Amino acid sequence: MTQTTWRTLWVLRTSNERHNQSSLAARLGIETPTLVHILDRMETLGLLRRETDGQNRRQKFIEITARGLQLAEEIEVEVIAMRTQMLAGIDVTDL
Repeated sequence: MTQTTWRTLWVLRTSNERHNQSSLAARLGIETPTLVHILDRMETLGLLRRETDGQNRRQKFIEITARGLQLAEEIEVEVIAMRTQMLAGIDVTDL
């Protein structure tokens, strides 16, 4: 799992808005052509799907799938565990 892959899952899982490829690339801080290759790979793995905008057939919205949601939840458990481990012993006021 690459950092860009899990960050993409995280954005899609936590965002209150629908993202097209351009807005998702901007949110991730990467170029749209770079994101296209990542989305292709993630779509092949069944983690997301592209849905055509009913008003503009050239625009595709990126939707996380049930498999993508499950993986994002698994990653979140790992991230929380790692964060807890890293911050263990640090006083709350210091944080």
